[in-house]
Amino acid sequence: SDYTKVGVQWSKLFSVYEEGGDQSGSTTYAKPMKLRSNLSTYRKEYSVTGDAANQALVTALMDAEGKVYKDYKWLKYAEAEYWIQFYKEKERGLWYNKSSNTVPGANGRAARTGPGVQELLKDSHVHFYSTLTENLIREYLLDIFFGRVDMSNRNIVAYTGEYGMLAFHQAMMNASSPFLTTDSKFISGEGQNLEFGGQFVKYRGPNGITLTLRHNPIYDDREINFKQHSGLQVPLESMRFTFLDFGGENGMSNIKYVHKKNGYKLGYVSGLQTPYGANKGGLMSNAKDAYTMIVHDQCGIQIDGVTRCGELILQEN
Repeated sequence: SDYTKVGVQWSKLFSVYEEGGDQSGSTTYAKPMKLRSNLSTYRKEYSVTGDAANQALVTALMDAEGKVYKDYKWLKYAEAEYWIQFYKEKERGLWYNKSSNTVPGANGRAARTGPGVQELLKDSHVHFYSTLTENLIREYLLDIFFGRVDMSNRNIVAYTGEYGMLAFHQAMMNASSPFLTTDSKFISGEGQNLEFGGQFVKYRGPNGITLTLRHNPIYDDREINFKQHSGLQVPLESMRFTFLDFGGENGMSNIKYVHKKNGYKLGYVSGLQTPYGANKGGLMSNAKDAYTMIVHDQCGIQIDGVTRCGELILQEN
């Protein structure tokens, strides 16, 4: 009777039947489920006057040893700065975007946006910490992988800022200090010319866990991360760890950078100045001594198994 009380959990182990019977166990499936997401539309334009179009950004390419200059490349400075800002904006969106289809655009249509990495992970393994330790990292990763990923395929990448990398290094130093000696890899050189230093960027835990650290400059960006650490006066986001498991099935990654087919578009509107030089008798779309460039892209992030990912977020007392 104890097994029939409200709230008691049941699970099927196997099926057994009597001799000579005509019944058999059936094949069971998980409940069908479909998830839907959106891509975000990113657009940017800029106008370049004739004078600005002739200002060049000079870069030199060196050989493998960094000694001999092999070639010089001339780039239009305004266009180079444009592309730098456009790709930075897209990168920020892929990490921080929020799902929405209610914000109206200038033409009255909804400006639909898809989720960034952090929103996709809001229902994953999110844990708040005050002090980073090897024990915390070990228990956290075991919690992510236990019962979900085979021990032969437990490889995960953690994206963090500069101070997150320092915190990780200190946690590994504290855990490994009983094993470090003067002949370790942290001391090199000979005689009076000794060098000391090194940094932990990888962790091999129990049960097949391998963690690789990656620097994410977005988490250090003071232009968008305003909340400061009280003692260090650096963004708290710099000590955020975003764990992403890229392993997948059938050769497909668990995490994908998705583009809409034919979603990337690029075009110019030319006046007396064109992107290829001064207009000398060609067709014009305006009377300005300038040209305008417009780029349009529709893309987003897809994470198939968020339960194999997560975040460690610093929370000050």
